[in-house]
Amino acid sequence: MTPLAVAGLRKAFGDFQAVDEVGFEVREGELYTLLGPSGCGKTTTLRAVAGLEQPDAGRITIDGVDVTATPPHRRDIGMVFQSYGIWPHMTVFANAAFPLQVARVPKREIAERVERALAAVHLDGTESRMGTQLSGGQQQRLALARALVRRPKLLLLDEPLSNLDAKLRQAMRAELSSLQKELGITALYVTHDQAEALSLSSRIAVMSAGRIVQEGSPREIYQRPASRFVADFVGTTNLVPGTAVGEGRVRTGAGELAAASCRAPAGARVLVAIRPESLALHREEPAAENVVAGEIDRIMFVGECVECHVRVGEDVWITRQPPESPVAAGDKVWLRVPADAVSVLDPA
Repeated sequence: MTPLAVAGLRKAFGDFQAVDEVGFEVREGELYTLLGPSGCGKTTTLRAVAGLEQPDAGRITIDGVDVTATPPHRRDIGMVFQSYGIWPHMTVFANAAFPLQVARVPKREIAERVERALAAVHLDGTESRMGTQLSGGQQQRLALARALVRRPKLLLLDEPLSNLDAKLRQAMRAELSSLQKELGITALYVTHDQAEALSLSSRIAVMSAGRIVQEGSPREIYQRPASRFVADFVGTTNLVPGTAVGEGRVRTGAGELAAASCRAPAGARVLVAIRPESLALHREEPAAENVVAGEIDRIMFVGECVECHVRVGEDVWITRQPPESPVAAGDKVWLRVPADAVSVLDPA
């Protein structure tokens, strides 16, 4: 059985169409992410899967059972919210045990399942502490343990890392990824953070205006965006207008480029997308294909690299170079890009 299948989902709030014909499937043991900006419909979709919103149309099945009209407490799901919802008057153990107590699970079984869940999220030894005495990262893991203790068929996560500071969020990404793979959890994850989606997901569905505009692996989404929106929203990219010369080639204001992904007919207007890290910067003109000349407009030091903004004709291209690169504003440089790193998009 497919753990989760959503088909033709629609939900409107007054005149606003929040979700418009959304459909996808989550496979066994994968972490499937709905990624998009605020207002794109990702959280409404998650809430419909959880039973917290009743869709206007569409079908939701969990393990082959239609749960579209089933109340939340009768769906075999666990959920971790953006706000962890840790009860301050309860210990760590009591917080984790609460769902089992409500379900009237025998005390001995509760103790065993809570012990396993807390150990899985590395909180064993904290059982007697009050929930709010934990750090932000520990509270996030406690919320996860509380969801896992029920052993749900499907785990729903609504931006669970957004309340953490940047460094802790990065650490928790790695921890959550390891935990998901180790336990074989099937999860539907919602976030607006592109780095989070790329680092955690088995597959990503990028949403815009209530629809899924592209679905694929993190590598496919990043390296082969299907539209200007995806290229611009997921990471940083150079977007350069051009014209198709024929299959495999495109002409830009900087000259003609070989582009392995170009399938547009000759004369068609296109948009060229090139990721900054795909551009190699040279201080002398290299004897190679796909080389354009430019001048460094400005340099931004961002720690692990320097961002060089290079003026190429009427456009500014961004490239990332090692921090020790001996370049300065005003330098004449050449940029080289592999043909398979050039994505050619419909400008519309």
